[in-house]
Amino acid sequence: MQPKGIVRKFNDNGRVAIPIEWRRDYGLEDAGVMVEVLATKQGVLVRKYEPACVFCGSMEQLENIEDKKVCRKCIDKLKK
Repeated sequence: MQPKGIVRKFNDNGRVAIPIEWRRDYGLEDAGVMVEVLATKQGVLVRKYEPACVFCGSMEQLENIEDKKVCRKCIDKLKK
């Protein structure tokens, strides 16, 4: 995907709108969708939040344990 650029101003509350085309491209168009906002050396990264295992970061075979996501492999390791 080619980099896309646009200039926007922050409003009085420090907010900036993400164009609807971009939100559609990245699956962020629904109200209430969770996003992560990360600081990087290149700037600010906004991406759709995808839950991952709190131990290894895997996004496969997740289970909720005390409101935390833990994958099956880490659960098996913890049982040992």
